[in-house]
Amino acid sequence: LNNVVSILGTGVPKPIVTGGTLSSDSTYYYRTFISSGTLGVSLGTVSFDILTVAGGGAGGGWGGRGGGGGAGGLVYSSSQSYSSNQTITIGAGGTGATGIPTAGNNSQFGSLTAAGGGGKGGGDTTNGATNGGNGGCGGGGSAGDFVGTAGGTGSQGYNGGTGTTSTYGAGGGGVGSNTGSGGNGGTGGNGAVYVISW
Repeated sequence: LNNVVSILGTGVPKPIVTGGTLSSDSTYYYRTFISSGTLGVSLGTVSFDILTVAGGGAGGGWGGRGGGGGAGGLVYSSSQSYSSNQTITIGAGGTGATGIPTAGNNSQFGSLTAAGGGGKGGGDTTNGATNGGNGGCGGGGSAGDFVGTAGGTGSQGYNGGTGTTSTYGAGGGGVGSNTGSGGNGGTGGNGAVYVISW
C-alpha cells in the first residue's frame, strides 16, 4: 500500500504515504509518530484510523504526599480520508521537579486534539497541598494534614483520585485510583500519534 507508485499492469497511480515509523502486520499498515512531524499523502486519497495521545501530567512532590499526574487524553477517529499532507504535533509530558507539577501538553493531528494530562497532583513545602489539575485525565489530589484535596476532572478519560486524610497519607492516583502516591515530582510521559491504514 505504501510507497508504491502504480498498480502493476494498470498504470493507475497509487497513493504515497510517508512520515513516522512504518510497520505492518497481515492486515494493517501503521505509522507511529513519537515526535512532531508530517504525515505525507500524495497521488490520491487514503483512509486512516487515527489514535492521538497527549502528554501526561507530572506527579506531585512534597514528601511523598503528592498525587500522581493524570494520563494524557486519548482521541480515536476511524475512517478519516486525506489527500494532502497533515501536520502532527506531539505533546510533551509535564514537569514536576520543583513547585507545583505542570500538566502535559496537547497532541494534535489536523482537527483532532488530545488534551494533556492534569498536573498539580500535590504540592511542595512552599505551595502546600493543592488539588489535582484538570486535563485529559485528572491529576490526583494531595494528602492533607486534615483533609485530602480533590482530584482533577478528566475531559477525555478518568478523573483524578482524592487525596487521603492523614499527615502521612498518600495522594490520589492520576487515573481514577484513590491509592498510591505520585512520588517526588516525576515527569509525565510524552504523547504519540498512531496512523493506521489498510
